[in-house]
Amino acid sequence: MSKTAITIKGTKGGLQIILSDAVPFDELLELLSSRLKTTETFFQGARVALDVGERPMNLDDWTRLEAELRTSGLTLTAALATREDSRVSARSLGIPLVTESRRDAVFPG
Repeated sequence: MSKTAITIKGTKGGLQIILSDAVPFDELLELLSSRLKTTETFFQGARVALDVGERPMNLDDWTRLEAELRTSGLTLTAALATREDSRVSARSLGIPLVTESRRDAVFPG
């Protein structure tokens, strides 16, 4: 499950991280932390576009996820969330959201 729970791709603008919505959030956060620690120096300073898909994300989830990225030296620069409640939570924290019409520009391939 862990291989498909998190997908990390390098792009011209930084990293694209896609999170599965089929894995419980706490488990996903642990997997992300472990994955980032094993590649810490390689990803250091990268900008991240994060796709959470259909995952329900509340304020605490976004805060914990952004803190994990910061701990690993990464900067969350854009997020894509399909659910409106997840988008509202992200917006309230000032996380820049990508609209579906700009998805291909920020999340290529």
